[in-house]
Order: sequence, then C-alpha cells, then structure tokens
Amino acid sequence: MFRKKAVISLKDVDSIYKIPGLLKSQGLDDYICKRFSLNCPEANLSEWEQVIFEEANPVSEVTIGMVGKYIELPDAYKSVIEALKHGG
Repeated sequence: MFRKKAVISLKDVDSIYKIPGLLKSQGLDDYICKRFSLNCPEANLSEWEQVIFEEANPVSEVTIGMVGKYIELPDAYKSVIEALKHGG
C-alpha cells in the first residue's frame, strides 16, 4: 500500500532546472520532512528561479557547429546537446 501524498507527477520539461519547482509545487519537500520527522525551514527557491530565468533569457549567443555520422537520428547526440545547454 502507498500513501497518495507520496505519489508525484513529473512531466517532461524544457529545462531540467525546472524540476525542483515542480516537486515543491506538489509538496514533496514538506512530505519528506514530515515523513522523516525533520524540522525543515521553508525552501527559498528565489535564487534557483533566477537561474531558470537566466537560462531562458541569455544575454549573448554563440554558434557551435557539430559534425556527426548519425545526424538524422534526433537523439543520437542528445547528451552532447544537453551538455552544451548546461554549460551555458
């Protein structure tokens, strides 16, 4: 048996940095603190939200070219593309 409060929905997002906010909006942080009898202060995600904003609104642009054998396969170089996104 499981507790309904322990079930979360995590949909696909355009940025991995949005996941903590989604988890918080579903009360996961509060549930974990209560479940393990932890005295946790309210999470302040304002700095994290600034990171999300800056990622979505870059101040400059860089062009990067990639050469690959499997360019017709959309996920063939997904890890490289994601690494470039996270690298800023």
